[in-house]
Amino acid sequence: FGNKYPQALKIVDADGELLNDGIEAFIIRLYDHINYKKPSSEKRQKKRPHHSEEISEKENTPRLHMKERVYDEYGCVAYEVPLPEDETKETQESKRLQLLHIRNSMNDCDEIENLMTATCDEIDKLMKSTYATQRKDIIDRKGGLKEVLLKWPYLEEANYFLAHASLLFGKDVKKVWEEKVSLKGLVLLSVLEIEQKKKNQVGQKRTEARICMKEVIATANRASTNLRQETPKMLALFQLLPLFFLEDEKEIFCLVTDTSSMEEMQFAGSTDSHVLVVKGKSLYNKNAECQVFTQGESILKLRSILEVFLCFFLLSFYVFGDKYGDKSDKTWEFIQW
Repeated sequence: FGNKYPQALKIVDADGELLNDGIEAFIIRLYDHINYKKPSSEKRQKKRPHHSEEISEKENTPRLHMKERVYDEYGCVAYEVPLPEDETKETQESKRLQLLHIRNSMNDCDEIENLMTATCDEIDKLMKSTYATQRKDIIDRKGGLKEVLLKWPYLEEANYFLAHASLLFGKDVKKVWEEKVSLKGLVLLSVLEIEQKKKNQVGQKRTEARICMKEVIATANRASTNLRQETPKMLALFQLLPLFFLEDEKEIFCLVTDTSSMEEMQFAGSTDSHVLVVKGKSLYNKNAECQVFTQGESILKLRSILEVFLCFFLLSFYVFGDKYGDKSDKTWEFIQW
């Protein structure tokens, strides 16, 4: 649109002097319109309430077939669900204690790999069958996340966390994420590359942001060439988006050196909101250690770096019902969109 109708977007002063091409302002207005076009009473809330209004049994029950599923305004099909007909509070508690026993046995076992292989199917089955109680404990919690994770420690592991999220949304969230990143990632990167190359006069913050964006893109391109893969370019988006929206990337992730201790990682993660702490030489280091912290406590350990941002996004704003950080909300809303 900007290339076809440049005159329609140009911004001029009272004397008719050209100030800038207006494309950036148009993008921001379009973004705001898409996200805030609903009446104020119906706008998407950034925080999922701990106690949802009573909904009908039809809406509250996860369906077996996609065409029968009822999605709420957040895209969830199983936010708060009843116990299965063949389950009681007692059987759920028994299964929870069984999961804790398996966890403790694995911690005490020298042959962890063999035990993990033997019990993996059992853990999957137990986690799936106790999903309703996990949701209830998450929604009804009075304090922070630690009280939930002490009861359900497997939610700290990426594979079980993603399995929980997939039940919540009624779809394979990892597969959907990978498809969307693959489909849209490079296109979005090219748009941001155009933005950082602009020479029009802007404020100091925007000028500094463009300089930082140029450095991020150059580093990502070098890493992509060296590794012979596109992953660094995808990861660069999570650095570029907060720069584009003039937000604080430290509310999203923090990079510490590969020699940092756990105490140093905890210090980096000692914020009120969730923050991803990456321990490594760079964000593109395949051996980087990644953990999500809140108030200095680790709540999720991850391996794949792209999986990291998926889990972090789901963790903060859907599964555990928390809100966007005040200095990163535009970035996360854009990713959500």
